[in-house]
Amino acid sequence: MGDRAKGDYINKSRNLNNSGTINNRGAGAFNLGNINDQVANTINQLPNFNTEPDKKELKALLNELQTAIIESELDKEDQEDTLQQIQAIAEALQDSQNDAMKKTAKRAMKVLRGTAAALPPSAAMVTICNQLPDLISKIF
Repeated sequence: MGDRAKGDYINKSRNLNNSGTINNRGAGAFNLGNINDQVANTINQLPNFNTEPDKKELKALLNELQTAIIESELDKEDQEDTLQQIQAIAEALQDSQNDAMKKTAKRAMKVLRGTAAALPPSAAMVTICNQLPDLISKIF
């Protein structure tokens, strides 16, 4: 009976894994909302950068980019990954003189541009991502 109980457990586990796959998709959509909110909060908490026009412009572009991503044709997983890159740049913008933050921002920009390359050239995300390298190089 010990073996049978073990076998029953495995079968139940398989059933749970099947429904887990469905739930994970739902969780992904939920996580997209969470990361989207986190990105918005991080960007909104940045200073106005009134005396630093490049940083002010980057902050505005990050806001625009966030909206463009949510409205893009990217699948949910790519949207989430892309939002995480915006989050990384926004966090780096808080301490732009830190070498680790500089590296993080530059890496995030490369990922964003790579993702944008998969979209039609007229997509808003592509247009915004094309403006990032100049700003990133000036700030970081």
